[in-house]
Amino acid sequence: MGTVDDTPAAAAPGERTAQGCAQKLLETVFELGRELSLRDPFGAEVHSGFTVAQHHVLMWVSKLPGITMTGLARYLHTTTATATGVVDRLVRDGWLERERGDEDRRVVRLRLTERGRAEAERMLRRAHDRVATVLSLLSEHDRCSLVAIVERARAAVGARGPEQPSQEPGGAGARGEEGS
Repeated sequence: MGTVDDTPAAAAPGERTAQGCAQKLLETVFELGRELSLRDPFGAEVHSGFTVAQHHVLMWVSKLPGITMTGLARYLHTTTATATGVVDRLVRDGWLERERGDEDRRVVRLRLTERGRAEAERMLRRAHDRVATVLSLLSEHDRCSLVAIVERARAAVGARGPEQPSQEPGGAGARGEEGS
């Protein structure tokens, strides 16, 4: 596969501001998403019988085994009630299991079943393959630059504070902040 010319295009003066760059980035990602399902790497999986929300739950529980319902809701940027509804269906269908805390029975931790673990691994492989396909169209320099820029953006957002999810196993939810 050939690569795209890595010469930067001249940006109009308005496109150099944060607002201008945001507009250009959103337009570009939207257009790229028309070509490939990258706006949500798991969105292309909906045909498999899972909703996008269910895919996100499986991926977060895979990444953070033992996460609480409160923590999961924070990562999903939704309410605990909404997350509980998604989790209920995944538990019912054998993808997830709930565990009560030993020290505080009100605390519920989530874990993938063996079946759920296999599905999460398959989803992650497919998402990785889709992203790798797009990155293969870029030069090595552009791939490395893109990763570095996204890592810097992630660090800057993380340093900002409150909006970043903070729940991890053993974190705030472990102190009994939930009952689901």
